[in-house]
Amino acid sequence: MLRSAFWAVTAILITGLAAVPVVNACTAFLASGEGGVLFGNNEDFWNPATRMWFVPGGEGRYGAVYFGFDNLSPQGGMNEAGLAFDGFATRPKPVTGSLENEVVIDLSEELEKGPHVVDLPSVFPRNSAYEAFVTEQEEAVERRRRKRGSVELQADALERFSGIYRGPYGALEIEVADGALVVAAFGPSPLRLAPTSETQFFEATLMMDYEITFRSGDNGEVIGADVRILRDDFTMAELSIERRK
Repeated sequence: MLRSAFWAVTAILITGLAAVPVVNACTAFLASGEGGVLFGNNEDFWNPATRMWFVPGGEGRYGAVYFGFDNLSPQGGMNEAGLAFDGFATRPKPVTGSLENEVVIDLSEELEKGPHVVDLPSVFPRNSAYEAFVTEQEEAVERRRRKRGSVELQADALERFSGIYRGPYGALEIEVADGALVVAAFGPSPLRLAPTSETQFFEATLMMDYEITFRSGDNGEVIGADVRILRDDFTMAELSIERRK
């Protein structure tokens, strides 16, 4: 019975993290009945590189599965005894929706494989529901790009923005590639920025939208940028990055 509960809880954790509707806060739910206890969560954050990882138990501790991002800082998880946790912020509300697209993971089997990390999107099969969702989101991305609009800047005008920028989450390399300003090594592919003014750039993606406004010093040289990370016009994060000299 406990093994079955592991399956169910783990499946809901995965489904909650990767497939729930978009909201502007991390959320979690708990439901219980004769069949066991279900716990689920979503991490609504600007980083699309979601991960789950398994840590076998040892003397005096249970093995566990954790959920989070590619920095492997746990945002939620569950141990072999069924103890689950998550950090979230929202008002309580009734649970709705279906579990028709859940994926079941056997926690005991995964822990027997030893420590390992799994890319969460790779867990889910590409069925018709998945394809329909992706098409809908891609169309929404194009609408947001058209809404922002763009201006034309020549490649030589873009060069003044290229360089290494440092911020609270490490360094970003911004360069000119194929006539466009690009944030290199951004997730699975470079982030291609469209100019919306002489100093502001924008890009919409399936997960988040990014607005970068460059700052110049007294001599006109670019010294940094202010970055806004948005979802549905809601500002998820704001940060400043400084150009390395």
